Amino acid sequence: MMHKFGVILLLLILIGCNRTDYECSDCIVQYVASDPTQLTPFNATDKTALVLFNHLFQTLLAFDFQTNKLVPVLVKERPKIKEKKDGKIEVSFEIRAEAKWNDGTEITGNDVAFSLKIIKCPQTDNQHLKSDFNLIENIFVDKQNPKRFTLIYSEPTMMLETILTDLLILPKQIYDVNGVLDNYSLYEMTEQAERFTADIDLQNFAIAFNSPKFQREVVIGSGAYRLASWSDGERIVLAKKETWWGNEITDQNQWFKAIPNELVFEVYKKQLVGYSAIKKGKIDVMNDIPFYAFSKYWFPKDSKYRTNYHVFTAPSFTYDYIGINQNSPKLSDTLTRKALAHLMDIEALIQKSSFGFAEQVTSFTHPSLENLANKNIQPYAFNLAMADSLLVMAGWQDLDSNNILEQQFITDSLDTIKLELSLTISYNSGNDRRKKAAEILQQAAKKVGIQITIESVELANLLDKLKQHDFELYVGGWISSPKLSNPMVVWHTSAINNGSNYVSFGNEKSDEIIEQISQTIDPNKRAKLYQELHGIIHEDVPYIFLLSQKQCIAINKKFNNIYPSGMLPGYWAAGFERVRISE
Repeated sequence: MMHKFGVILLLLILIGCNRTDYECSDCIVQYVASDPTQLTPFNATDKTALVLFNHLFQTLLAFDFQTNKLVPVLVKERPKIKEKKDGKIEVSFEIRAEAKWNDGTEITGNDVAFSLKIIKCPQTDNQHLKSDFNLIENIFVDKQNPKRFTLIYSEPTMMLETILTDLLILPKQIYDVNGVLDNYSLYEMTEQAERFTADIDLQNFAIAFNSPKFQREVVIGSGAYRLASWSDGERIVLAKKETWWGNEITDQNQWFKAIPNELVFEVYKKQLVGYSAIKKGKIDVMNDIPFYAFSKYWFPKDSKYRTNYHVFTAPSFTYDYIGINQNSPKLSDTLTRKALAHLMDIEALIQKSSFGFAEQVTSFTHPSLENLANKNIQPYAFNLAMADSLLVMAGWQDLDSNNILEQQFITDSLDTIKLELSLTISYNSGNDRRKKAAEILQQAAKKVGIQITIESVELANLLDKLKQHDFELYVGGWISSPKLSNPMVVWHTSAINNGSNYVSFGNEKSDEIIEQISQTIDPNKRAKLYQELHGIIHEDVPYIFLLSQKQCIAINKKFNNIYPSGMLPGYWAAGFERVRISE
């Protein structure tokens, strides 16, 4: 394997050898795997764009990279929350006194209203956000002090504060020069959204907002950096603003640490070309070092690379799982699903797919969010004997001595049929980690009389199969974050045909808990509900939870103030301090 790795690396080095080195005196040069698709706020969703947004724009609240705790950014403090008699929620903020746009004008609640209107405008390309922000039905800006404002939520929601971490605050004077959105109230755009779908003025505004101009030519926010240059397939450069309002309050939290004059993002579409670049010292930071190389050459305590690099791992807020279609007659029994869970060797998967750089996942929430997990629950251990025993209890036997378990079922028409425990597991083609999970389950299942066929499917086709519930088993993955997603979307029975509950999980009890979670503001009460739901999901086994991979990171030791983070890209580059060499 080492020989093959070296040959591939050499070939890819030759491919990438024509790149011009970037010369700078006070910058951090980072690896990224791709160009952003665009840099239009709210519209862009790819990883590179989201990393750049952290430095270009600001939100009212954000999660701290080091603690995962919610902290105030544009606002002075977390909100004052008041529940009204009609069930609506008032959430009041005040923008920091120092907060200003590039032209020196104050950032106010009117800018918050404007940004919300952009999301709610029917024709802007941000459909992934519209439904979530529909909960914010109105805003009131204090006429005496426009930095104070109150958001009105139509109902209580677990996303009361966290939804605002997606609300990039934009300057109206840049993104709406003609003041088109001044003619519409936020309440109208929420309550009468359908009326505006054919509105010509809004259509023209959306055409302008969605256009290439704001995708890469004009990208302006209140963050510490501005877009200086962007060369497709090569690099993106962000330059620190000469006068930035956040310089006055750098001690507040991580979001106000902006030390380097430039943040340089070198685009390497081939991972091994990027790996070659950090080995040659052409880049300072890489967060996606190949697992094999990291385990063999970088991570060991005696690694030569540790002389010049900080070498560490960071969690990633993603996880893989095997989904089980509970509507399949072969998989409808809980004992059968538990048997499959005992057939999955998670430790082997971690070693074979990630060279040990992953952690086992036991719930639908990320392992780092320990307060949400039911600590009384033990994950299903790899145990062939236990799986065999459970299959017997479920009524499976090898009736015809062909080494495949069978069971007789009575149909609705009272006919008796025999079903073999022969299953198909699907995964999205090109994902070797998920392929390896399928293979490990297949090999163990064969030992207890279950025949599993592995099916590689293009991602788009796999998603269609899942939405139609046309599968038995599949290997999938979810992206999570410190900002909890609403379990209504994946786990509520209403999401079986109109959401992402592909496995058809749920009953009245689980639905009731999920509904309470989605409407509970108090984090302690919500945590207890999460723990209760964790117990129900564990017992029902709609998923076999697998692993969450770690990011393999190296950062040049000419910088300090380094710490790992589960937030993309795994570190906060703007906070790096250059090490001073004493003369």
